[in-house]
Amino acid sequence: MKSLRQVIINVNLFLSRIVPDAFTIAILLTVIVFAGGVLSELIYSWSGFAKSILKCLNGWGSEFFTLLEFGMQMSLIILSGYILAVSCPVNRIRVAIIKFPGSGRGVAITVAAISMLARFINWGFGLISGAMLVRAAYLHRRDINIYSLYSL
Repeated sequence: MKSLRQVIINVNLFLSRIVPDAFTIAILLTVIVFAGGVLSELIYSWSGFAKSILKCLNGWGSEFFTLLEFGMQMSLIILSGYILAVSCPVNRIRVAIIKFPGSGRGVAITVAAISMLARFINWGFGLISGAMLVRAAYLHRRDINIYSLYSL
């Protein structure tokens, strides 16, 4: 009987041949939404085909930079959260917290709780601090079985 690890590897290899990469999916979704916009413009406004295409292109072009602004805001949130999460004072606190629980289950609960509480400070800080807590648990808690946490 195959181990769970081998089954997961086989499923991953099979799906990697079928599922396209993220850029291909983004282009495909863009074409589908554009075609839906042209079709709805044709149905509801009774304008010509060329006018519908131009109107959809104009809408996509004028709203693209709004999406770019949102992307930059999300990048700034992630970056500021990362800078805060890897700073020296937070690292000392993280190591002290991770040494406190006595079992692997306690470490998992501590990581989850601290990650959830950190998200109240900053979304990016909560996201990064969870990963950094798991890493700290792996590096500083060799006495208990942390491998199941770190292998994710």
